[in-house]
Amino acid sequence: MDGARQPDQELNTHPAARDLIEAAIAAIETAIPDQFEHGGRTYFLRSMIRLVDLGIHADPAKATPLLRMVTESKRWCGFRPGH
Repeated sequence: MDGARQPDQELNTHPAARDLIEAAIAAIETAIPDQFEHGGRTYFLRSMIRLVDLGIHADPAKATPLLRMVTESKRWCGFRPGH
């Protein structure tokens, strides 16, 4: 390695930013439905968002976000088989 800091190491030195990012990702995951209706049938939806480009704004009037980050995720959202 060339000594460059990894993103998770960087976030560990900024716990408030890490917590804000985790809360934003949790809000996105919670908003994903676990089922939907189509053609009179109910289908169950399970999804994985592989790449998230986050722009977290503290002030809706400002174009520049308070925090911007691109991150990967391997967490499943929505329907949980067997539950």
